Amino acid sequence: MTRGVKTKLSKDEIERAEQYAFEGCQNGTIAGLMGWSDAFISDHEDLRKKLRVKRCERKLALRQCQWKYRNNVGMAIFLGKNELGQADKQEHELTGKDGKPIPVQIVGFGDV
Repeated sequence: MTRGVKTKLSKDEIERAEQYAFEGCQNGTIAGLMGWSDAFISDHEDLRKKLRVKRCERKLALRQCQWKYRNNVGMAIFLGKNELGQADKQEHELTGKDGKPIPVQIVGFGDV
């Protein structure tokens, strides 16, 4: 380490950084808010791990919120798409040869 570079963080600094991570801030934003260099977090493995845990706790809290507000479908969808990376997609999409659409023939029943 270079002279003058801070390596030991106070408990308060760690808690503040963890709170920022829980609130959804990325490493660059946290470093800026804390007055650290851009590389500070990547240079401190223990801090990176703590921030990763807080982001996982955030995702868990958001999933619990989705469950709590399951009657408000719009809020559950919003949280899922914007915060948890969930998406509307078919598990198995059907396609024809070479990924082209499947041709469909409409059959009329005439006068029955």
